[in-house]
Amino acid sequence: MNRTELIKEVSKRSEIDKDKLDEIFDFFLKVMIENIHNLYIRGFGKFQVRVYKPKVYHDVVENKLKESDIRVRIVFMPSKKVLKNIKKEIRKYGSGNA
Repeated sequence: MNRTELIKEVSKRSEIDKDKLDEIFDFFLKVMIENIHNLYIRGFGKFQVRVYKPKVYHDVVENKLKESDIRVRIVFMPSKKVLKNIKKEIRKYGSGNA
């Protein structure tokens, strides 16, 4: 499901105008991105920022030891409820290739 499909589905279920939902969705994403360090949404999951330390490597061309930049990754960890629903959907459609 992509963004447009999500907005369309929420609009159908809630009877809220699609344009208004689009604005709400944009606002929600902006707030989420600004406060992403540790974002917990009960019943859905958590978004966590992981910062990895720089690694030392050997540059063959310059024959020097160099240090890479720090790496930042955003990780999503689903709640038990969401994980349970995903597993249920997988069992429903079987383990065959999609």
